[in-house]
Amino acid sequence: MEAVVQALEFTMEARDPYTVGRQRRVSQIACNIGREMGLSKDRLRDLRMASTLHDLGKIAIPLALLSKTENLNSLEFALIKTHPRWPSPFEKIFRGLTNCGSQASIAR
Repeated sequence: MEAVVQALEFTMEARDPYTVGRQRRVSQIACNIGREMGLSKDRLRDLRMASTLHDLGKIAIPLALLSKTENLNSLEFALIKTHPRWPSPFEKIFRGLTNCGSQASIAR
């Protein structure tokens, strides 16, 4: 599972320059909070993987929109805001992997 998460992370970073390093920083912050909350080692692992993949839905957003340097119009912004609502293909990725239901629910 770790290798799959890393491959998806690299895929997202290659597609969206803004994402480079951001996923790792979000993951570090989430895990620091999880440790403070006293989460178990397994839950921290799930949290790390899920927080790394929290922007997976950006793969479905057109690249031209992700890299646009001008202000987004209201329609473009509305489309960007849909990325957390993973399209069905991404849920299938998680369903097809063993022991990843908790990561999928955390990432969502």
